[in-house]
Amino acid sequence: MSPAELSGSVVIQEAAPRIQALIARLNAGDLLAGYSMGVLVWRMRSRHDRYGTKLVARVARASGVSKTQLYAWEQVARDWSEREFARMVRLRGPHGERLKAGHALALAGVRPRRAQDAWIRAILKDGLTVRDVIGRLRRADGRNAVPVATVA
Repeated sequence: MSPAELSGSVVIQEAAPRIQALIARLNAGDLLAGYSMGVLVWRMRSRHDRYGTKLVARVARASGVSKTQLYAWEQVARDWSEREFARMVRLRGPHGERLKAGHALALAGVRPRRAQDAWIRAILKDGLTVRDVIGRLRRADGRNAVPVATVA
């Protein structure tokens, strides 16, 4: 086993249970857990020189989470600071609606930033479902460029 694989194994042993715990919190409605998972993935990927390029796939297998979902939450962490994301998930629509994990995943990668903000306002004001948002984003873009991950 190479040094990168060996040190990667230690990371997997530490990261897999953390990912599983974050997924449990996410499934209970804690969107900040998804954000934390994205930060964890982002940090792992930033160290590809030390751990190799397949670390996220190995962590995904060990934790039972799809690597697509891990990468999608990484994009969320890249798009918003923790403070911005925490503020965003506290927002409520006129009838108490909140953003769902699928909304955040669908909006990650939308540019420019003011377009993300406009979508968030529309979701809350009009009560748009995740499917509504994905469909409208795809039509607006003209192709299937919106990253969509299934929440566990």
